[in-house]
Amino acid sequence: MGAWKWLVRQTVPVLLVWPGGSWGFGVLCGLVSVAGGIGVLWFFGTEPGSLRLRRSERSAGLPVCVVVVAYGPSPYMLSALPGRHCPSGESQWRYIPGTGSTFLAYVVTVALVGWTLWRVLSARAELQVVRGSGRG
Repeated sequence: MGAWKWLVRQTVPVLLVWPGGSWGFGVLCGLVSVAGGIGVLWFFGTEPGSLRLRRSERSAGLPVCVVVVAYGPSPYMLSALPGRHCPSGESQWRYIPGTGSTFLAYVVTVALVGWTLWRVLSARAELQVVRGSGRG
């Protein structure tokens, strides 16, 4: 077993007994991923000719938001699920109760909150276009 898989298999049972259980942990991970997506959009909003400090913030913050925050929870939860080629007799590969519902809550949260934010931002941009043309 690799170090990543070992770390996940040791920490997931502890995280799933937090208040809210597996569903709460899935929702929390979904919100973290959406926050990472918002961070990516915020860092991409930097103008190319802006201050040097702002450009350095962008070059440091964008990878953190993409790799750690937006993408991090999904491989963590996928690693908690048992793999196809896991020997069923070994206790380290056993199914951890609650991981399926955790992943389901994560996917639903990312989909609903992400779609809602996308709709709000696109409506806001459309409203700015209408106001700029003098029709609103």
